[in-house]
Amino acid sequence: LMPVQEMDVSGRGLFLVDKLSDRWGVDLLPRGKTTWFEMRVADR
Repeated sequence: LMPVQEMDVSGRGLFLVDKLSDRWGVDLLPRGKTTWFEMRVADR
């Protein structure tokens, strides 16, 4: 991931996914890519 600076106006999407998810990744497809993530569900 690229470092995020306080004054950046874009580029925080994967930074947030990385900080909030338990794991994430990217699948490269013939016509693009898919980014996925997993998060734990809190007990109720």
